[in-house]
Amino acid sequence: MVLSITQYSFFISMLLSTRRIRLLESQDFVWDPIEHAWTKKYKELLAWVAKNGHGAIYLTKKHESLGTWAVRQRNMYKKYIEGTKIGLPKKTVNERIDKLKEAGFVFEPKKPRMATQSTDGASKEFYFSRLWYK
Repeated sequence: MVLSITQYSFFISMLLSTRRIRLLESQDFVWDPIEHAWTKKYKELLAWVAKNGHGAIYLTKKHESLGTWAVRQRNMYKKYIEGTKIGLPKKTVNERIDKLKEAGFVFEPKKPRMATQSTDGASKEFYFSRLWYK
């Protein structure tokens, strides 16, 4: 029998005594590691928006972890819009999309513009530090 993480967590909690459950929870035991990881990145998104004033997160070396997560959220949203199977319960997907919208997450950002800068006669391309988005 294959159980989802949520079902497995529920099954294990039924086997554990109330005392053991309280003990685990007092040690910040994570019952659903997938939801815990998503919530952690969501909190990073909120911090990003508070600091930068926008929710257009790009995949860069400086923000690789949050950028990768943002790409996954955009892919999930695209599949949701297209009606493609995502692999999560529809309720969870709807809740996540609503939270992302509330946070000001940009699902379809414009690509950063390239610029050319000349320093000491050498021309270099770089991304504008200001990220342009819809």
